[in-house]
Amino acid sequence: MTRELELRHLRCFLAVADEGNVTRAAARLRLTQPAVSRTLAALEDGLGVRLVDRSTHHLALTPEGHAFREKAAVAVAAFEDALAAARNAYRPLRLGHAWSAAGAYTTPLLRRWRAAHPDIPWSCCGSTTVRRGSRAAPSMSRCCAAGSTRPVW
Repeated sequence: MTRELELRHLRCFLAVADEGNVTRAAARLRLTQPAVSRTLAALEDGLGVRLVDRSTHHLALTPEGHAFREKAAVAVAAFEDALAAARNAYRPLRLGHAWSAAGAYTTPLLRRWRAAHPDIPWSCCGSTTVRRGSRAAPSMSRCCAAGSTRPVW
């Protein structure tokens, strides 16, 4: 029977191969031992080949399992790299704070950030509340009011 294989099948197989034990692989994956056994069996069924020789006291990769392990590790690593690239895509940083909270640490912190991450666009906007009569009116900082993408030092 042909089954659709998923990334979880590869991760499960790699955990079993790394741990050399279904119970330890289950603990590593935070799954139950029967769930890992079923996932491994589904992978083998979907591939139509036995990857692991197992009994109650023994677990070893078959020659096919050794060959598959290398390819599965590359596939999982490529997938995780793709996810990391998407998650770490630089997004503009907008720093907002009340100017009354700005102290001696704010400017050095912002300068260190700019030096460490020159390619990440960012803006700094502080606001204060100015009382006019009985109403509170927002007042934006110079850098926000000027529409700057960099803070005004």
